[in-house]
Amino acid sequence: MPAAPPPINDPDFHRRIARALELEWDLAVAWFPADLKRAARRPGFSLIRTTQVLGQWVREPVREIRISEACVLNHPWYAVVDVLRHEIAHQLADELYHEEEPPHGTVFHNLCCFLHADPKASGAYPTLDEAVLAEKPSDGDRIMARIRKLLALSSSPNRHEAEVAMAKARELMAKHQVDPAAPPPTTDDFVHIVLGEASLRHGLEVHALASLIREHYSVQTIWIPMAVPAAGKVGRALEVCGTRLHVQLAHYAFDFVTHLIASEWRSYQPGVRLGANGRRDFALGMVAGFRALLDEQLRTSPQVQALVRREDPALEDYFEDRHPRRKQTRAGHGVRVNHDLRRDGEALARRIGMRHGVHPPSGPGRRLLGT
Repeated sequence: MPAAPPPINDPDFHRRIARALELEWDLAVAWFPADLKRAARRPGFSLIRTTQVLGQWVREPVREIRISEACVLNHPWYAVVDVLRHEIAHQLADELYHEEEPPHGTVFHNLCCFLHADPKASGAYPTLDEAVLAEKPSDGDRIMARIRKLLALSSSPNRHEAEVAMAKARELMAKHQVDPAAPPPTTDDFVHIVLGEASLRHGLEVHALASLIREHYSVQTIWIPMAVPAAGKVGRALEVCGTRLHVQLAHYAFDFVTHLIASEWRSYQPGVRLGANGRRDFALGMVAGFRALLDEQLRTSPQVQALVRREDPALEDYFEDRHPRRKQTRAGHGVRVNHDLRRDGEALARRIGMRHGVHPPSGPGRRLLGT
């Protein structure tokens, strides 16, 4: 039986990505003023095999936005969307304003601001996931090196040694994040990424985890519309906003809990029928267990209280600028839960433990799934 071709040589893969890019273009222009929305025309979309650029706009008679295959294959979808919006700004500057100015001139920059696009997202510039999650030199490198060493010890099979190391890592993080001598952040100090993947439906346990992240990791979260390439439809994704360090912590905590739930569920009473919602109820218990641990730490640690409860007007301004129109929703109202599974998940989470001060041990992660 011949081996399946790699996704990039699969015409269906190209069609699904082109469709997802169409959906993202529609989402980007949906918030335009009526006159600008009427004037904007959706272009064609394609993938190109190059490492020289992340994306490019090709004007008439072609009228096409092209995205690098490497960008799609090697980076999460939200980073692809960031590149796409950069190219949409080029398209609109070219077709609507007809400005004779450098490619990254004033009109282009203004459109990038309107689209919440990075005007630098091209060429050798890092993608959004690389810019936010990859390690880079800073004045805190020595401290971060100590924290990473402690985190390495926190995976020790010796539970006492692991708990002491994790607690010390948390103390260091809390201490240096609430340093009163540090200047207050400005909107330029904030970043945003997506946690997990866009999906047509997110389980109640994911909403519970999103709430935990928002309340304990000094970030703002919001569910945003985002294309699901594998489905060819618009779903939702969890965006998180905050300082680069806080977003890194939130990203690590979200992935840590998500992967831990998956691995623990696989080993939980294998072969036993636990109902269609068994995994959800078990996961809700694990999230509740981690929340209880973090709540206790919040009650007993003055440093963590200062870290988590500190108001940040600059972050509020950044969040408001990105999402001026939003609404609140409720998830899981009236859902029946298997309380035995929930208790087992909560007890397991309490045994494993979790702390506020955790630094991601690696750089950018997930690639685009759905091939």
